[in-house]
Amino acid sequence: MSVDQKLLESLRKIENYPFDPSKDHPFLDELIDEFPNVDFHEELIRFRLWLSECRPYPLLRYRLLLRKWIQNAASK
Repeated sequence: MSVDQKLLESLRKIENYPFDPSKDHPFLDELIDEFPNVDFHEELIRFRLWLSECRPYPLLRYRLLLRKWIQNAASK
């Protein structure tokens, strides 16, 4: 499965997320392949909302945190 532009746009809209298409496109491709049963659109919305309640965290490792978030969603 390939990343659609809406997923990348959702990721770009996350406040303070260090969005970089050259990193995030392959990153999302990998997550989608590894966790095919996860609704990525819904989980990115939840992830963004959760982060908005957890401010400020200046040194978050967003990609690592997102991977764990998706992994948890896949195990539900």
